[in-house]
Amino acid sequence: MKRTRLMASAAVLAMMAGSLLTAAPAQAAQSCRATASAPTYQAGTIVYSGGVTCSQQATEISITVILEMDGNEVADTANSCIFTYSCYDTGLYPNRSGNQRWCTRVTATNLLGARQCESQNW
Repeated sequence: MKRTRLMASAAVLAMMAGSLLTAAPAQAAQSCRATASAPTYQAGTIVYSGGVTCSQQATEISITVILEMDGNEVADTANSCIFTYSCYDTGLYPNRSGNQRWCTRVTATNLLGARQCESQNW
């Protein structure tokens, strides 16, 4: 009987610990914000960047920065930062001939993403 109670108690504690671990990222995400910078043109290369900034220190921030050309994903770069207030990344992609619409999109776990597009003719 004691062994059954111990096992039941251990299962309850494991469930409680699991719910605390899953709640923590959502709570941390509320104090964080994704930002995307409009892509820029530099010497035949499209430069795209973005990241996440938090008002409180986060245990881990994982981001993906995506480059879109005319609405289609053409490149991405990812970064993961631990015990920090921010995490950013920058990617490079060769320009194409003609006039395209370039956009940067940032995604992060448990966080609303961000998107910013260029407004110039390169």
